[in-house]
Amino acid sequence: MGRGIPEERDADSLLRNAGLGELILAEPELRKLALAAVQTDLDLRRTYRYRPRPPIESDLYAVAGDADPMVGAAQLDGWAELTAGRFGRSVVPGGHLLATVAQPGPVDLLASLIGRGPDRLVRELQCSTP
Repeated sequence: MGRGIPEERDADSLLRNAGLGELILAEPELRKLALAAVQTDLDLRRTYRYRPRPPIESDLYAVAGDADPMVGAAQLDGWAELTAGRFGRSVVPGGHLLATVAQPGPVDLLASLIGRGPDRLVRELQCSTP
């Protein structure tokens, strides 16, 4: 079951919880851009309604932060139903905003997935599928 997001959570508090509080307070223009981006994410989450469709015909790899208040690790497995291709997933340190000032996020994971040859990536995706 999903963790959900409390309605009283707003973009500003999510940025602070992600470790970006000092940075966005020090840079008003950056704060404005960051708040707009996170608010868009929150608005989408509150208004999106799933409509069943045929699975996509490509591989899919899902990534979530272990401290994400909006997406739990168990929810990642649900993405497997949306692809006819192979599925893999990882849970990495971090919250909803995986990349912060304090940590680069899953850069190494994503770079390694992109940089691998198709045969090696296919074998690894098969091994990581539950």
